[in-house]
Amino acid sequence: MPETISALVFGRRGAVAEFSIATQTKGLDYIDPFSLFGPMAPIEISIWYVLVVSGLTAVCTGFGIVPFLFVEKISARFLGVGNSIAAGLMMGASIGLVAESYQISASKLVIGLLLGGV
Repeated sequence: MPETISALVFGRRGAVAEFSIATQTKGLDYIDPFSLFGPMAPIEISIWYVLVVSGLTAVCTGFGIVPFLFVEKISARFLGVGNSIAAGLMMGASIGLVAESYQISASKLVIGLLLGGV
């Protein structure tokens, strides 16, 4: 069933642009031919794959501290803007994960949300 997602981009003088995308809900085994890296073959996900990829993610996250090694004092305004951007990105990622989890199993989603809130 097609679904249309619309978004407005706002600037200082009001609405700047409107985007509208028609989506089609597919199964979990669907490979998006228009993904960033082109069509990708399905891979078998093992516990070792998850450990390696999460380890690489942790290392890359650690590299985020490098610019701050060269700065002695950071302004409160810069910290506020940085925290706001980070919170927005995390909120967007969380919403995407909740939506994907709901498609798989609503009951497991509720259990995960309850355990995550503890």
